[in-house]
Amino acid sequence: MSYHEYNKILQSNEARKKIKEGINIATDLVSKTLGAKSQRILIDKEFGEIESCDDGTTVLKAIRLEDPNLDLGVKIVQEASAKTDSDSGDGTTTTAVILRSLVNELLKENSQDALAFDKQSGNNLKIRRELQKGLEKVLNYIDNNKIEITSQLQIAQIGKVSSNSEEVGDMLAEIFDRLGKSGEVIVSEGNQLKTKYEITEGFSFRSGWLAYEFVTDTEREEAILDAVNGPVNVLVTTETLNDISHIEKLGELHKAGINDILIVANDVTGIPLSSLVVNKLRKIFRTVAIKAPNAGNNDALEDIADITGATLLGSSGNPKFSELKPEYLGHANKVIVSKDKTVVVGQGNNERLDVKIKNLEYKAEKTDSDYEKKAILERISKLRVGIGNIIVGGNTPLELKDKKGKITDAVSAVKSALKDGVVSGGGVALLQASKTLEDGVEGERILKIAIQKPFEQIMENSDMSVKEMKEMSLKTGHGVDAETGEEGDMIKMGILDSAGIVKTSLSNAVSDALVVGNLGGAIVLVRKQDDGNKTDN
Repeated sequence: MSYHEYNKILQSNEARKKIKEGINIATDLVSKTLGAKSQRILIDKEFGEIESCDDGTTVLKAIRLEDPNLDLGVKIVQEASAKTDSDSGDGTTTTAVILRSLVNELLKENSQDALAFDKQSGNNLKIRRELQKGLEKVLNYIDNNKIEITSQLQIAQIGKVSSNSEEVGDMLAEIFDRLGKSGEVIVSEGNQLKTKYEITEGFSFRSGWLAYEFVTDTEREEAILDAVNGPVNVLVTTETLNDISHIEKLGELHKAGINDILIVANDVTGIPLSSLVVNKLRKIFRTVAIKAPNAGNNDALEDIADITGATLLGSSGNPKFSELKPEYLGHANKVIVSKDKTVVVGQGNNERLDVKIKNLEYKAEKTDSDYEKKAILERISKLRVGIGNIIVGGNTPLELKDKKGKITDAVSAVKSALKDGVVSGGGVALLQASKTLEDGVEGERILKIAIQKPFEQIMENSDMSVKEMKEMSLKTGHGVDAETGEEGDMIKMGILDSAGIVKTSLSNAVSDALVVGNLGGAIVLVRKQDDGNKTDN
């Protein structure tokens, strides 16, 4: 069956009504995944097994409504939450819950201060300024009340809250105790029943794929190369690949039977990049091209070459890219590339890396520059510590996928907490921050209602009295353990949230709510079957 597409115009009030309804439909579902007593959502798929999860990111991505007008509202929630997931790795459901409340208040039909162009009150910019001022107050409250992570116990508590698993929390505490605060942790599926972890040789750096088409895991927007039919090949060069002769050399590798390649170059542009994309899409060979971090400084390239055993092509005393041979390639067990980060997991027993670390230690000892010494020691630390790899176990593919998602979120929560500190969890930090907002200022009043919603939703999901628990918390500053019903100081009880994730969740919700509140109309893409059957209502 063939289709053609056309645009449907929604004018101001109709656009706001439909988008608001779509936002509520999506958030009504995903909000059930918030808190320690979250409920599971069953997801049917066109291909593969059904999925059962209580992960907000996965649930939101799966929602697609038949009515394209309502689906536009769903997409707004999806994009706001996806931005939170991309920035912090967790907090997506909180973003959705706050966004819904803001939109519902801003677009109340009987609200004299609603952000609508057809209102004559002139309050549009006024409310925006008040909301943004209120946001600044809340963010300042979070910053002023956060505490640093100082113990292994706190890491375990954060991991437990995020994953709803004491075992995962304890495991993360052990891993970061060995790796340090800046440690890199990846999560992979295993074929055993019990989840375990290992510390392996590896390296991460801030640079990601050069084209989205390299992505193999669309849910996490990651390009993953696994050592399935032999090790992953790694090509490292200081040169820029921008000429047809460069792709011809890569073609020679393919003819030699080398198909899985990570390419780390000064840059990859033009014909080489487009050819790599086409070859990947046609499944001729799997490859990912990334730009070298720290342009003009080859330290990272040298480290990648040493970890993988590659020859750094183009560097002083080494062959040029034009002399590329299979023996110049390095090898890795796994490579994970996101849009802004690359993790290379080595193969271990790398004598060359041991020599490199000794040389760097000698260099650090001899330098008179404190700045240079600090930089060298940080470099050594990254090379020596390696990568933490959590290998998820389970009985079924459904269980594996669910556990992997939870553990991945927990890793993100711990890393964010180590970087930005923590605040009271369970929605309590935002509930307490709401006391800084004024009821007499309309924009702040709207924000105050919205940031109390995560706490209310967690109480509702736990079958507790929302009214009683909220009154208690606002009066005492305490919170509630949603799992046990115990009241008390959330910090002392070990129920913690990353301050960075809380701030990101809130900021993204406010940003998109202001866009929705300012709508004057919408252009909706509609698909229509050529036989006349419409997909819209």
